[in-house]
Amino acid sequence: MKRASNVLIMVIMGFLLIFALMSGSRELYYLFFLSLIFRIAMSMILEHNFKNIFIIYYTSANVIEAGDNINMEYKVSNTSYLPIAHAKIEFFLSEKLNTESSLKEVAYFKNYQMINFSKAIKCPYRGYYKIGKVRVTLFDPMMLSTKIMAFDKEIDLTVHPKIWHMSEMPMDTRDLHGTLKSHEKTVEDRTNIINIRPFERGDQLKNIHWKLSAKLESFQTKEFEQTLSARFFIILNGSISQFKEGMSYQDEENMVSYCATYIKYALENNIQTKLMLTDKSDALIEGKDSNDFEKVIEALTGFESNGENDFVNRLQYLLNRNGHYNTYYLITYKASADLMDFLQHSQRQGFNFKVAVFKAKASTSPEILALIEKEHLDVTFVNREVITSA
Repeated sequence: MKRASNVLIMVIMGFLLIFALMSGSRELYYLFFLSLIFRIAMSMILEHNFKNIFIIYYTSANVIEAGDNINMEYKVSNTSYLPIAHAKIEFFLSEKLNTESSLKEVAYFKNYQMINFSKAIKCPYRGYYKIGKVRVTLFDPMMLSTKIMAFDKEIDLTVHPKIWHMSEMPMDTRDLHGTLKSHEKTVEDRTNIINIRPFERGDQLKNIHWKLSAKLESFQTKEFEQTLSARFFIILNGSISQFKEGMSYQDEENMVSYCATYIKYALENNIQTKLMLTDKSDALIEGKDSNDFEKVIEALTGFESNGENDFVNRLQYLLNRNGHYNTYYLITYKASADLMDFLQHSQRQGFNFKVAVFKAKASTSPEILALIEKEHLDVTFVNREVITSA
């Protein structure tokens, strides 16, 4: 429409000029200069409006959890004494952000008028986003030409994983609070004295039993149970092949939220925890208490299932490198045959694995389910009957 009108005006002006030159008619010259002045006036108005359009935008929050909503407020102002006859305003959002409001608005601005636009934005997926990009297309009063202004001053929006409230936590007390007996002298459980004997060269002075030593008139030392402190290793499957197996972005979101919930629970109980992300980053994050949860949540916020390495091969490498932990907890989409074979082999070697699977149990092959039951593999099929979101 705009282009056709502009071409028509230019054609008319061309014919007027040609006929005026050929005929020498004064009226045709008047009409030509009148149309030229009209065209120049439209361009000047458009340029004036372009210099006097301003926009301010802000969000109701900059850090939220997945599933929350934010409000984006836009204030578009015409600071000119001339009205803006026609303006098209386009708002841009990431594909992972949703809104029920229209992302395109058409507006007429009176002189010195400000118009407010409000967009309720749904944030179903975690991640780091840039929002607020706006493009304004201005038209002259006759819609013969346009000018485009892009407002690229974007606002940072951080959407953290949703922390769920679990109706049950499938970890036993040994996973979270207990200890394991060890043949190596690693950590002394000073709450559990197993023997008192005469002091020998090389014993620690802090272990001397002073009251008994005074009574027997010879130094006696306490022996404590040797333990391994409770440690927790979570491995989140970041293989891109999971999408080919039917995983959706919502499944990935649930896996990450599940992972964040478990780590938060472990760190709040002062459990030494490691998190391994098997995406392209291969990030390894360690924590000892709740003060370390922030770095965990930051890593999970940017997590994407884009790893190209085979998940089972990656697990074998991690076992060889990290050795025994109280519990290895795997979070994955599918209970594959290769993964079940790996779990059987690891179980025979004395490794303790728990697995959270997010593909529906009904969609898992009967052979896999039978193998899980026969070998007593600790596999949980996660669904909304187990989890209750806040």
